[in-house]
Amino acid sequence: SPRPDIPPASICHHFAELQDAVRPHPFRSTAAAILEAFGPKWEGTLRLEEGTIGSGCMAQVYKGRLLRGDPDAPDAWVDVAVKVRHPGAQQQVDLDLALMWRAVLLLEALAPTARYLAMSEALAHFEAFVRPQADLRIEAGNLDEFQRNFTYRSTGRGLPVRFPKVVRPYVTDAVLVETFEPAVPLRTLMREPPKGQAQPRRADGVPEGMTISEAREHIGGLCMDMFLQMLFADNFIHADLHPGNIHFRFGRSRSPELVVFDAGLAVRLSREDRRNFLEVFHAIATN
Repeated sequence: SPRPDIPPASICHHFAELQDAVRPHPFRSTAAAILEAFGPKWEGTLRLEEGTIGSGCMAQVYKGRLLRGDPDAPDAWVDVAVKVRHPGAQQQVDLDLALMWRAVLLLEALAPTARYLAMSEALAHFEAFVRPQADLRIEAGNLDEFQRNFTYRSTGRGLPVRFPKVVRPYVTDAVLVETFEPAVPLRTLMREPPKGQAQPRRADGVPEGMTISEAREHIGGLCMDMFLQMLFADNFIHADLHPGNIHFRFGRSRSPELVVFDAGLAVRLSREDRRNFLEVFHAIATN
């Protein structure tokens, strides 16, 4: 779905819904998950809006208010984002992977030459990517790592890239509470007008007087700088950087900031893989 230059636009639009517009589970399932995670008194410290602000394949997200300190204090309630895993998601992942492993092993047993296709290796690689996304504690750890690598949030220095901050102790395998980060999804800048129509002059989140093309150039450069830091400086890479997970906002200086969500999938590359990436970028740079 992030590559509208390859499949037809209708297919891109359909699969883009998997990024953050999957049909949400009922609020009663969310309440049950939070009850199991935080106990029967959770409603005294955490209040959720019933409507979701996003729903992906593994979980959905609510905007909420969290009590921090004296309830009578003017700033006692703070805005948060509450991510709740879909009911049965972990079991579904386990079942799907078990079925895929049976199919691959059976095929390789019946047709030994199929082993040359390296299906077992490919499935093992896929499993290593999928399983962490079903455990929100792993995402919390990844967010902590990104906070250490991108210090703009705490210091005002470095690349203007933010990640939500984990609000502990509100972390379990099925529920994760983070700071609420208002921003505009990157896909709003990527939309192309219908055939035969001109590009709109304005887009959500873009400052007055700045064209969409100028905003794309600023934000695209920042996205590339972010990825290169992850790849070459930190060797800790957000592995799900689609337009639904990258948001942006402009400050008073009209300079963009990125806000990156959904850090459940992050990887470190071997020295050989990083060398291969470097050779690819060198080839691109030198044409």
